[in-house]
Amino acid sequence: MTLKRPFFSILTPVFNPPSDAFDKCVESVLGQTFVDWEWCLVDDAADQSTFIDKLKELEARDPRIRLKRRQTNGGIVAASNDAAAIAEGQFLCLLDHDDMLDPEALSEVRSAVRADDLIDYIYTDEDKIDSNGNCYDTFLKPAWSPERLGGEH
Repeated sequence: MTLKRPFFSILTPVFNPPSDAFDKCVESVLGQTFVDWEWCLVDDAADQSTFIDKLKELEARDPRIRLKRRQTNGGIVAASNDAAAIAEGQFLCLLDHDDMLDPEALSEVRSAVRADDLIDYIYTDEDKIDSNGNCYDTFLKPAWSPERLGGEH
């Protein structure tokens, strides 16, 4: 078995997200304990100048952050595809602009990838978090799910 050091591309389409939610998203990505990643942010033609400035500052803050700006709003699928087009990682990680990653998320995924050379797709459990920071609606996914693999969920 060959030990892989995977390189992750986090793909995030962004369009005028709530400021506090996006700030938490940013903190969660920058707070990852595993550091071999790039963050491909695609601005889906945001129209809030303060948000556009925030994206530019974020890109300047960390060389792992890559920003692409769409001229027209194409929606989440088009923006996600644009993010995938600029990604250089071995693994693509989808992250909405109002989601947060656990600090160990990429480290845990790396461990799974390194444990099995055949792994090329991983899905993870998820929680929703209310405005007070409380988790609810936990979704513990099974080890194997043909439905998740096929996109039917």
